[in-house]
Amino acid sequence: MKKQTTYHIDNLYPLNLAFILLLLSPMAFPSYFPHDVQRLFAVSSALLIVLSVTLQQQRFYLPKAFFISCLVVFASQLFISALYKPAAPQAWFLHLLLYLGAALLFVSGINIPRNKLKSWLHIYLLLSSLWVLIGLYVWLDGTDGNDLKIGVITVAILPYLKLAGPFQQGNILATLVGFSWLISHWFALNSSKHIYRFSILFFTIALLSTLSRGAWIAYCICLIMLLLTTNKFSYWLRKFLPYWLSGAFLGYICFELRTTPYVQHYDLSLVVINSATSPKTERLLIWATSFSEFLTSPWFGVGWGQFPDQFWYAAPAALQFMQDSLGLNNLQLYNTVFNAHNIFLHLAAEAGVFALILFFWGCWILAKHTGSLLLKPDSIRLPFALSVIGFLLHSQIGIIYSEPLVLLIAALFSGIALTPWLRHKSWNLKPTKAAKIILIASVSVVVLWSSQSISQWFMSESIYRQIKVENKESIKRLDEVMHLPRVRAIPLTSLAYTVALYKQHSEVLKPVIPFLETSLPEIPSLSAHQVLFYAHMYAANYERACQIGRKIMGMHFTGEKNTATYQLICNGEKPVNYHFGLVD
Repeated sequence: MKKQTTYHIDNLYPLNLAFILLLLSPMAFPSYFPHDVQRLFAVSSALLIVLSVTLQQQRFYLPKAFFISCLVVFASQLFISALYKPAAPQAWFLHLLLYLGAALLFVSGINIPRNKLKSWLHIYLLLSSLWVLIGLYVWLDGTDGNDLKIGVITVAILPYLKLAGPFQQGNILATLVGFSWLISHWFALNSSKHIYRFSILFFTIALLSTLSRGAWIAYCICLIMLLLTTNKFSYWLRKFLPYWLSGAFLGYICFELRTTPYVQHYDLSLVVINSATSPKTERLLIWATSFSEFLTSPWFGVGWGQFPDQFWYAAPAALQFMQDSLGLNNLQLYNTVFNAHNIFLHLAAEAGVFALILFFWGCWILAKHTGSLLLKPDSIRLPFALSVIGFLLHSQIGIIYSEPLVLLIAALFSGIALTPWLRHKSWNLKPTKAAKIILIASVSVVVLWSSQSISQWFMSESIYRQIKVENKESIKRLDEVMHLPRVRAIPLTSLAYTVALYKQHSEVLKPVIPFLETSLPEIPSLSAHQVLFYAHMYAANYERACQIGRKIMGMHFTGEKNTATYQLICNGEKPVNYHFGLVD
């Protein structure tokens, strides 16, 4: 008889608490640049889950194939980064932490006691309801058109058009709410409690209010798969239809109740249609550029976290290809691009063909075993599996995988879904006392380092908000973050932008050029490029200014009106005017 793994379940509160912390991780950030803080919060919480799972059981399953695959991918990235130093080393390290956290969460998912899964689904529904309620409060103008803040901490940013919660982007909330929507339906199929049908209504309102067409399609496909397993498709369709229709109607009412001036006169149908059609050529250009990045380094990719910086170099070639080979002229970008809008293309560009093949293999295994779970519709693992399938479908046309919480939850849910099959192909290890001590020390180091980095970001926001060109003391505060290329990027760019825009205190520009140069690959925004161009132009470094100008021109941004200026600089002439930002 096969020996069963035993769990110390006398005190599982730390595990629940760590899961709750993970779900709360996106709700505290500096509003001017939330991404790094949310990533650090999420990874720290994920490692606490890993630690709790490891300490609360006597045996630990480590899937053999997954471990070897991760070892190959991580070792190759470490080797390549040592051989060719990344242009954005801090971005590379942050992504290393994120992917390591995702891998460890996947393994932890395999080791979570089955008797915890139902309570975790309830916790997820509860916390996702909190995201939606906060989002609705801000979206419906409960904050009088301002961000929702608690002291220096921003909880939710005022969204444009779409319900976004604490995620700054409606598509990200949509995929997390999509998980809740599927989970609610699974509970309703397996329980007679009315609370789950109310949950269906609530999350239908939220999902539709995100105006995310990709999420609608992805999670409707998964829901149809779920309902078909019951052999009573028509019956459940009739049962759930009133809740869907009511949710659609109430979602429309919520949109009409918005009072924010720049959206209150929008027609909902036009918003959905226009947002679906206007960026389609831009999306094609982004995909082509992502493939162009992949071709520059097909075996191991351009490096984790290097996609945004390399995009600036790959875009001109992609644009030329689409014009010459596909006849698509007048293609333009509407903003700086930080990801591929497709999880497979992004993975191929950053990690290369070997990582892509391994990921395809993992997706195939997930799809195959989800099919097996569909034959057992009452299985507690089915909603986890369908949620990940929905995530993969949605991530073909969206940026959802770039949100740390989404990626970590998808990894955790994947491990939980595949547990019955992976345990048969795993090492069954007994964590030693020394291993536990090393794990505790490692997690403590990461949490303490993350806490310090988070405090630096909040300090950077304080500097950013208070900086004034005419106030030398406020400028001196930049010294506190000048040794951190990624953290200093935005306040330094803001300072240089203010100087350039008002043409006052221009003596500030020349000394900050080296710092702007090293920060540029970390957060390669359009404004950072424009400010650096202007600073070099002011300092009469025409050759370098010409290089940056040509780089900006190669992106073909809609509304970037400085082509003549860049040409003058390249001819050795100093132009008179320069337009910052994107001009209508």
